[in-house]
Amino acid sequence: MPLYKLISEPGNEVLSIWKITETSTGLLSLLKAKNISYEIPQAFMHERRRAEWLCVRLLLHEMFLTHDMIELVYDEKGKPHINGIEGNISISHTGNYVTIIYHKTQPTGIDIERINPRIEKIAFKFLNDHERQFAQGENYLEKLYVIWGAKESIFKWHGKGDMDFKTNFNVLPFHFNGKGMITAQFILNKDIRELKLHYHRFDDVMLVHLVSD
Repeated sequence: MPLYKLISEPGNEVLSIWKITETSTGLLSLLKAKNISYEIPQAFMHERRRAEWLCVRLLLHEMFLTHDMIELVYDEKGKPHINGIEGNISISHTGNYVTIIYHKTQPTGIDIERINPRIEKIAFKFLNDHERQFAQGENYLEKLYVIWGAKESIFKWHGKGDMDFKTNFNVLPFHFNGKGMITAQFILNKDIRELKLHYHRFDDVMLVHLVSD
């Protein structure tokens, strides 16, 4: 299917989601219909990876309404940037979903994950004691994905690597309601900054994102 969702928020923020039902050949055809031609890197041998790579470019063209070639580059910490376009982006993908968030002036981060009970087996790797206590009980699985998505989004927002998900990020207690807003703490060198994040469960995935104030 084409664009799944395009959300424009106040303050120059745009969030887009694509649900991939096309093959890489089909995605190439959609780009060619816009008079845009990309060559998939030869290193991408698997069909899924090729489709994700093309889908990111399609989403960027939908977001910026441009028929010019978009050059996406990554810095030494893996943070994406777009040559020639001012602003900040973050990219995430899972299963057959790809999502991108853009903000003209503020750093941002996004994460999308397919919900699977297997996360319970690795929760000890990212939950601190405080989070483990309030996550127990009703909607435990969903809370785990919100907490993970929040920490992954903050990691991307920070964009400098070398973060410990247990000690540098702390999600404050929340009630899961399908979608909503939570607060998390970014802790670095004894300085604490509170950040607001949005979460939304739809289909079989959890989406979490943030934009700085």
